[in-house]
Amino acid sequence: MISYADDCTLFSTITSPRQRLHCAASLQRDLNKLASWAENWKLNFNASKTQSIIISRPRTTDPPHAQLKFLGESLKDVDSIKIWGVTLDAKLSWTQHISNLALAASRKLGMMRKAKWKNLDCGTTATIYKSFIRPNLEYCSPVWGTAAKSKLEILDRLQSKSVVSIPPNLYAELGIQPLSHRRRVAGFTVFKKIQCSLLPHLLDSLKLPLQHGALQGNHVHNIKILSSSPNHALLNIRDPSYHPVPGFGTHYLLLPL
Repeated sequence: MISYADDCTLFSTITSPRQRLHCAASLQRDLNKLASWAENWKLNFNASKTQSIIISRPRTTDPPHAQLKFLGESLKDVDSIKIWGVTLDAKLSWTQHISNLALAASRKLGMMRKAKWKNLDCGTTATIYKSFIRPNLEYCSPVWGTAAKSKLEILDRLQSKSVVSIPPNLYAELGIQPLSHRRRVAGFTVFKKIQCSLLPHLLDSLKLPLQHGALQGNHVHNIKILSSSPNHALLNIRDPSYHPVPGFGTHYLLLPL
């Protein structure tokens, strides 16, 4: 079970269709124990808000399992569920989550336009964008950053609309980087934290046998870990898609951990 504030999530990994019944029985036992614990401590759970979802690429339903129940109510099977602000769909396509991010950012952008945002100077516009709109466009991006390019481009277009009044030659000075670049940096930061065991133990299984040196990726041509400490990692990233200085594709990042 994973819990945060007043949200609790029970999960089980199904490694083969034969384990569906075993996993369902295990989850039902956990639900029963949770109900008994709540009764002993006089706590009330809202069973009507408790939902069930199976996340899997193959949509096989065999073998079928009994409906999960909590506090005497059958749990509703859904195709998407929101956990801590991230919408997970049954196939992890992230379509619904990215649509939610875009909608939230579009609403804030509409409010700024009504306030005659385009009459502001470039520095003020950049500050407003980075403070109120960009956080919506990249919330938890290491989780969903592998979504289809066509989906991610929806967020990229929203950034372009938000900073349309700022000349592109001022982007670097005002700290406006491509969202694709920021998503990669966020992913590298989480990757480094996993390697240094700075994240919850549930992520230990994601560790890779990484040695200091060059890495090859689909988007970033070359990454070198130049130095590392418990609090920071200095990366040298060769990325031809992002040039903070015209003519140069190599830049350095000091990642706080």
